[in-house]
Amino acid sequence: MAVDEDAILKIQTLMTMVGGEIIVLPEALAGDFGVESVAPPTSRTRTWSTSGWPLQR
Repeated sequence: MAVDEDAILKIQTLMTMVGGEIIVLPEALAGDFGVESVAPPTSRTRTWSTSGWPLQR
């Protein structure tokens, strides 16, 4: 898969799996699969790390 560098920050994740287990699955996509949606715990105070890379150039 190839993605233009400018488009990387615009990518939206549809499903997240870790070790074969679904960690995040939105309700709309879960309905297509016939399973329950899975949402991660959220916090309004959470900060996101960018691993040292700037969000914008």
